[in-house]
Amino acid sequence: MKNILKGLGLGVVALALSLSLATNASAALTFTNLAVDSAAGDALTIGASNTTGTIALGVANTGGITIGNGATIKTISIGSGAAVNTINIGTGAAANVITIGSVTGAASMSLLVGTGNFALNGAATSTYTIGAATTTGTMTIGGTAGTGAVKLAESTGIQSISIGTVPAAETTAKTIVIGNANAASTSTTTIHAGTGGLNLGTSADARTIAIGTGAAVVQTLNVATGTAAHAIRIGDGIATATTAPLGTARVAAATVTVSGGFNYAADTGAADAAVVTLSPAITGPATGQMVSFKAVATNLTTTPTLNVNGSGAKTIVKRGAAALAASDILINGFYIVIYNGTQWQLINPTVN
Repeated sequence: MKNILKGLGLGVVALALSLSLATNASAALTFTNLAVDSAAGDALTIGASNTTGTIALGVANTGGITIGNGATIKTISIGSGAAVNTINIGTGAAANVITIGSVTGAASMSLLVGTGNFALNGAATSTYTIGAATTTGTMTIGGTAGTGAVKLAESTGIQSISIGTVPAAETTAKTIVIGNANAASTSTTTIHAGTGGLNLGTSADARTIAIGTGAAVVQTLNVATGTAAHAIRIGDGIATATTAPLGTARVAAATVTVSGGFNYAADTGAADAAVVTLSPAITGPATGQMVSFKAVATNLTTTPTLNVNGSGAKTIVKRGAAALAASDILINGFYIVIYNGTQWQLINPTVN
């Protein structure tokens, strides 16, 4: 049979196959080598009348199955009919390696999906890489006119999310933009954090962190404006009670309003031994540090002391280095002192 078909050509092969398989439900044809060919404009159809059966190619094959591997331009369609198809590629329980598309020339690929959704999933420890070899191209997630939600790492598990990070040895200068800077847009950018905290620029690198530095526009910057008892620290180099802080801080505006007690606390010590505990605590104190307090008792000696946040009792003087007079500090009086590097200088003594 093989020799007869081989000698007669494709037309007889097609006829023989059609007759054999159509008249016998269990009929089978086996070929050592089979070539199915046609004229340039002919159509080759496999399983056109097979409605519920299975068409299998290369079930036990250890070689290769090639479809459309020629050098001519062609369209290869799989499951492109109007029926609801289930198309499986490499779904067997083996370590399959599947490659779709190429990076040659103007090659392109589109993955489309309807309302049935699109899922890219893997094993629990899978690694997903997108655009690893794209050096100057653009990767876009989310359409330019999209109104839906774009979600990243939205799960209940513990995750580490890195954006624009490079290994420590790299010096690549990345520019990361989050949010819409278009003045005509009403876009809102929100950054949340749990009890673990929110950190901005906390590494040991020199940098400039700019917030609300847009030019020629009026901006309202709110920091911890909720109704809770917030503790806000700006500019603090060393977090110890006895060492002066490092760095500088500048507040510049046409008018500055401080609402609440400024470096103020009630004296909790005794006569000639004032104790003031600011909250949050100051570091230092540093030269020029100003503190205000309500005295718990009248000074009886000329050398009263003040201890601020456990930094040690230091003598209170006035007018440079002059000793106080008795009753320069009166019970329930409010007083301002400035640290001169070794002593607290009383700015508003009661006795001239």
